[in-house]
Amino acid sequence: MPQRTARAPRQSRTGRPALRWAWVGGLLGLLVGVMIWAPASWLGAAVAQASGGRVIWAATEGSVWRGSATVLLSAGAGSGAPVVLPGRLSWSSHWRGLLPALVLRQDCCMAQPVQALLVPGWRQWQLRLSPDDASGRGAADLGDWPATWLAALGTPWNTLAPSGRVRLQGQDLSLSGHNGTVALSGQLQADFLHMASRLSTLPELGSYRLTVQGPQSGAAGAGPQVTLTTLDGALRLQGQGQLQGGRLRFQGQASAAPDRAGALDNLLNILGRRQGAVALLSVG
Repeated sequence: MPQRTARAPRQSRTGRPALRWAWVGGLLGLLVGVMIWAPASWLGAAVAQASGGRVIWAATEGSVWRGSATVLLSAGAGSGAPVVLPGRLSWSSHWRGLLPALVLRQDCCMAQPVQALLVPGWRQWQLRLSPDDASGRGAADLGDWPATWLAALGTPWNTLAPSGRVRLQGQDLSLSGHNGTVALSGQLQADFLHMASRLSTLPELGSYRLTVQGPQSGAAGAGPQVTLTTLDGALRLQGQGQLQGGRLRFQGQASAAPDRAGALDNLLNILGRRQGAVALLSVG
């Protein structure tokens, strides 16, 4: 009598969807776990890449959602040792609606927290800097920093070795990236207060204001305008320029107050080409 071949039991049709959902649930759980416990070093790597290595978050602690780091500034590859900012930068992450945001704090130099709101897009991004509120807009106090960090910007700052304070403020300030380029909109104001230099015997050179004004909407191809003025002091600086493609083109002049001409003569020779009592400033 012929023997029948035993058949493997069929898997229940209802079991297959359950197995698939188990896999989906496991993957989602893994993804959520990675997002929650992602190390702060991931955020540091993103900052370094976005800034072209000019801003470095070192010695990171915590996670991308809440952590701290030591901030280093550099003028880029080959510019020498970076400058370390005092204290540690701390941050906490949260959501503003559907948008991720970082609240930044640095006790040494920032009087109030600053919100960095990220607006992602297809092959582009925008980072809005504002007070820590829901608007993502408005005037933001970006801190009062020691001027020694300017040496990280390279020539001529590393030669001047400046001291003093730099107070930064932003108005509707945002940075946007597209195809590897970074553009600024809004206004950034930097007040260089009670500045001095190792190249001058004067205990103080003066105070100055640098304003970077982003292009108006509809001004296609236009870069931010840069204006330098003197607030007070023995060394008088003024000039105008433009940021284009990440490079600064600037023309200006430096001169000395009449009663300080002798004390500043050598410094004026270093700052630019002399034209009588004036040194011509040129960048780019």
